Amino acid sequence: MPVKVVQIPQDTEEPLQIDIFKARVLTSCKLVVFLSKFGISDSVIEKELSLEEWIQISSNGHLYYEENTQRVSVQSSHMIIAFAITEGNRIRLGQIYFWARHFFKITVLLVSHKDSFEICVWSPRIWEKLMSNYSSLQENLICSAEKPGTMRTSVFAAVKEISIPMPSWCYLDIIRMRANDLKIDGSSENERMLLKSHADKILHFIFLAANETLGLISGCSTLVPIVVVKSTPRALTYEITFVITENVGYQHLTCYRQEYLTFKLYVAPFKPLLWMTLAISIGLITAITTGYTYWKHLSFAPWLFLLATMFEEDVKVPRKSRGSWFIRLILGSWCFVSVVLTNCYTGVMISELNAPLKAVRPTQFRHLLCSRMSVADISKFLQSFKQNRIKYHNYDLGKGSVAGFS
Repeated sequence: MPVKVVQIPQDTEEPLQIDIFKARVLTSCKLVVFLSKFGISDSVIEKELSLEEWIQISSNGHLYYEENTQRVSVQSSHMIIAFAITEGNRIRLGQIYFWARHFFKITVLLVSHKDSFEICVWSPRIWEKLMSNYSSLQENLICSAEKPGTMRTSVFAAVKEISIPMPSWCYLDIIRMRANDLKIDGSSENERMLLKSHADKILHFIFLAANETLGLISGCSTLVPIVVVKSTPRALTYEITFVITENVGYQHLTCYRQEYLTFKLYVAPFKPLLWMTLAISIGLITAITTGYTYWKHLSFAPWLFLLATMFEEDVKVPRKSRGSWFIRLILGSWCFVSVVLTNCYTGVMISELNAPLKAVRPTQFRHLLCSRMSVADISKFLQSFKQNRIKYHNYDLGKGSVAGFS
């Protein structure tokens, strides 16, 4: 087994990495053992120990490669970090801290107990008023008891089998939350009446449907999901999925471009159902009046009269036809309807012709997408940003990666 022993004095800045092109070891899995007097010595002066620097060295300080005269660290994707500690110093686990903001994926803790041991997964699920980004080695643990010789799978596979509950959500804008008296976990009518804005109502329905908890704390840790109810949040990262819940202006709603005028302008004022109703009505009136004039032997063309009234043209009705009460009732009603329809049609068409933006009111989230972009294209923007961002950082410790403490 390739072994690398590292000792870092406080006054040294010498690089400890090995060129990846000169190494013949598997970089995906690595075992790191920490030896500190804080864990094995009976008498120590320090009251606490921070593992932040050692975790950084363990994950990034082993291998590197050069790109454009710059040294790029190769980060380990699977890593077990073992911290050696005696049984008598077991109480000091509560004094050993690690910076969980960047390393909360390192969640495995192996605790030895004579003839048995426990595989404990660290989870940021327990917090109340305030949760710090620092965490000790003995808090927020979900353990599974094992005995030597009984494990049939690897440590990495055993860790994946331990289910971790989802942490509570954190409301980022705490001042606004207190001002509005927002209570997401309430179900009574009085608490529902306190939801004033549309965003509060959306949050209320979402969290009740998902049976989730929204915490009221003074500061949001990066370990927990964060709810941002702002059009311009302070921190923008590629890890945040944004859902627009409020109208902040046309420039943020849809992609707009001017197009050439088409014949669609002439049918845009009325909806298809109204056009269909209008066509059926004209057809019925024409058929009924034509049949009546044919039966009464009247020299009159009803369809020509209907066509003239739609284009606001005058037409004469024969005296014999005007004397019929049936013709008066049918055509008189049509004259009133045609005046309303023609004025509405003209007014709406002029508005469509002169309006700078199309009068579209989005009612669903998919309406906010550009017509030339499908839903599947949204993730490509984040993927492109993520690839360009990690080009010089080589962050391989992504979702699903496992590392641990012992």
